[in-house]
Amino acid sequence: MKSSSRAARSRSSPDVEGATDAAFREALSKNRVPPEERERLRNQLREQVVARQQIVPPGYLRRWIIDLGLRKNFLRDEPLFLRIKFFAAQTNATGTYFGQWQIGPPALSG
Repeated sequence: MKSSSRAARSRSSPDVEGATDAAFREALSKNRVPPEERERLRNQLREQVVARQQIVPPGYLRRWIIDLGLRKNFLRDEPLFLRIKFFAAQTNATGTYFGQWQIGPPALSG
């Protein structure tokens, strides 16, 4: 099934709100937070949760699963184009960076 339109698919999103709620409850149990500061604290904790899920520190790996839903059955043997955004916290002299991508099912160990 070929299509000239582009469909945006996102990777499976973890439970950001659930993780934020848990971090918020923990923060409230350990610290006295005035009621007027709670919304700001929750927003900061949510940003931290999202950052932990998106940022890959140097020397580490992260696995993303891109869920194509039922369309995967029609897309077999068709090219898949991914647009990746890459941000470097610090630039180096050459402006080049090493990155390694492995596409496909994870290799079985063993």
